[in-house]
Amino acid sequence: MLYDVDVRTRVLEPERMDDPALPAAEHHHALAGLRRINAICMTHRRLLGLVRSLTRSRPGDSIRVLDLACGSGDAVRYMAGHAAATGLSWHITGLDRSAVVVDEARRLTPASLRDHVSFSVGDALDDLDAHAADIVTCSLFLHHLTDEDVVRLFRGVYKKARIGFAAQDLVRSRTGYWLARAGTRLLSRSHVVLHDGPQSVRAAWTVEEMRTLLETSGMGREHTAIMRIFPERMLIRWARHD
Repeated sequence: MLYDVDVRTRVLEPERMDDPALPAAEHHHALAGLRRINAICMTHRRLLGLVRSLTRSRPGDSIRVLDLACGSGDAVRYMAGHAAATGLSWHITGLDRSAVVVDEARRLTPASLRDHVSFSVGDALDDLDAHAADIVTCSLFLHHLTDEDVVRLFRGVYKKARIGFAAQDLVRSRTGYWLARAGTRLLSRSHVVLHDGPQSVRAAWTVEEMRTLLETSGMGREHTAIMRIFPERMLIRWARHD
């Protein structure tokens, strides 16, 4: 029975959004659905809050933020809009391996934000070293990776980020699975979103499992916090010097 979905162990399976053969029209339709879901879940506001906490002691500094797997750039634009409105000297680079979503991100970025924003096609694991970053961020990306790759990513961030790391991801739980099933059906008609939402929860970690991955990578040794928040998500904050 569907009610008896087993979330005791992680199940990582390919998601339709990650299929390079996905037609561009279906990709754009899915991105629109994800924008609605992220707006309601305050995804970008929460990520911004983590970044602000990392820069609180540096109010006048020029800060370079690298957002991994940026998708159509919603989080990048949200952070850039805050920087522009408050006079902060931030530049946010969005990195995604899909040329389709990078083109969409550039198209959606207004001219008023372009001094604060850039986008690049690249892989978060293989191309991290190619980009300068004081702070590395990502939203709802980690669950797409294997355990080994997320440890590799954390180790790369540990070497790269001068100030810190801020991330948001799903928590694997039965409640989270059913919230994903209900929320995707309410907020999107994209078959990609309807499939990928619940599957993403099955591919996510528990807070305890994520803490173990951080410890394995070396990031968990200093100034690291994991906070569980509604709706069945976790925030990860690591600061090099708090």
